[in-house]
Amino acid sequence: MEQAGFRSAFGRDGGRRLGFLHQGALGDFVLFLPVLDALYRREGVPAFHLWTRPIYGSLLEEKPYEVHVHALSGPFWDALYHEEAWKTVPVPEELKGVEAFFWMGQSGARDLVARLRERLSVPVHWIRSFPAEDDGALPVAAFIAKQLSAALGRPVDPGLPEVTPSREAREAVRTWLEFQGLEPKGYGVVHVGSGGRAKVWPFPRWERLLSRLHEAAGTPLVFTTGPADEPYEPFVDRMASKFNGRRVSDFDLGRLAALLAWARFYAGCDSGVSHLTAAVGTPSLVIFGPTDPRVWAPQGPHVQILRDHWGPEDVMDRDARSEAPPPDALPEECRRFFRNIASAPQQPGASLR
Repeated sequence: MEQAGFRSAFGRDGGRRLGFLHQGALGDFVLFLPVLDALYRREGVPAFHLWTRPIYGSLLEEKPYEVHVHALSGPFWDALYHEEAWKTVPVPEELKGVEAFFWMGQSGARDLVARLRERLSVPVHWIRSFPAEDDGALPVAAFIAKQLSAALGRPVDPGLPEVTPSREAREAVRTWLEFQGLEPKGYGVVHVGSGGRAKVWPFPRWERLLSRLHEAAGTPLVFTTGPADEPYEPFVDRMASKFNGRRVSDFDLGRLAALLAWARFYAGCDSGVSHLTAAVGTPSLVIFGPTDPRVWAPQGPHVQILRDHWGPEDVMDRDARSEAPPPDALPEECRRFFRNIASAPQQPGASLR
């Protein structure tokens, strides 16, 4: 029998089509996905409407439930920010079709949520998208699930983030690998950058790790960069040249997921790419500095977290042309990561072939 709280939070039909608004960055979105998976697997919700960045749709194509991705733009959403226009602007048809709506955001969204609640005839809930310092060190997915559980009147128990690259993306990457003379599980991926310089590991430490990684794994490296990584590209290009690698900067999100899924291993900083790598199941070393890994770490037994300390001024603190790697020993977390690589599968799983 359905609990009253569950039916009340989802509307009279019990929640067959749920709407979520999520404006977060890639890492935040990946950490949010287990909530959708849990609602489908444990509550039987078959369809979701997501108002989010359209590029995220490529990460959802292989999900067993129905997903409709909508851009967060247009007259209705713009009007919510105006004192009077929000009261009369027509509600989009796709928004009328959901049976409950959840706005994922921080405290600045509360007034907008209140306005949306007045315009829709279904339950509208505000869910904080990540914890503040005084909330304690709770992982993001667990923090979201705790609030959803309170809204629904029953537990929402999310698992690990899971992303399966689409068949189209896998075929495109397979073609690229063949052109590069690489094979699935025959290369490693490195992503030096992050959303802010403060989270980028200092170059000398990267060079030391890459030198040992090259010795331990003996496989080619693929370095990925994005629009925010332009300041680091000279260093990345030099590392690619030194360690039998190549740099990729033009993959869309779907192809990037496939590239990461077929990698033998991955190393990166606290970034959206690192979260995506963990979600596709690739053994990973993820380096954390100023952010708290208890809250933000990518999830999974195949993820090794290295906690280190540095300042933003340390990131590019020496001439990138210097060829001498620092002599210091690597942390135990790195050596454990090397052992994980040695035991990693040499062939892709059946779902990726």
